[in-house]
Amino acid sequence: EISPQNWGSARPPQRRGGASVKLGAPKPWLELPTVEGPKRDRLPLLVIDAGHGGHVPGAISPHSGKREKDITLSIAKAIRKELLATGRVRVALTRGDDRYLALEQRSSMARRLKADLFMSIHADAAGNDQARGASIYTLSEVASDQAAERLAARENKAAILNGVDLGAHGGDVSSILLALAQRRTMADASDFA
Repeated sequence: EISPQNWGSARPPQRRGGASVKLGAPKPWLELPTVEGPKRDRLPLLVIDAGHGGHVPGAISPHSGKREKDITLSIAKAIRKELLATGRVRVALTRGDDRYLALEQRSSMARRLKADLFMSIHADAAGNDQARGASIYTLSEVASDQAAERLAARENKAAILNGVDLGAHGGDVSSILLALAQRRTMADASDFA
């Protein structure tokens, strides 16, 4: 019997078989990137995410072998340079080198920095080798075509939205949270596009 009077003398239960796994030290919270530009908080903050990175190369050119992760990082750095030269915005990169970041880490950085805009740069492969130019993708309730649906399925495998694990809530609550977040995100993204 364990009572408050003899808590100090209680022994842990005896182990009977099983296995133990050494987990090691927990990883530290991901450090926030440096915000560059004028030191005026009233200026808009843009967080630019260079897609892919580390062990995830993204699309790879069958002609040159160039990897999406390298191209997106170069584009993100070029956009940062041009924007900082205007003196009208502050900018932070989710990654400034070749490292892997999970999708939720990328968006979490923007939220923790209280960014006004989060822009993720990608350089996807196209079935037509004559394709040129740029596209702006924004959140939509439905895919515009089968190619967009395949791209969304590949890129958005995470079941986490704005740091909320939708799987941890009931179906009705998850649906309401998703609808509210999507509605706001779609309006903001459409305005920016």
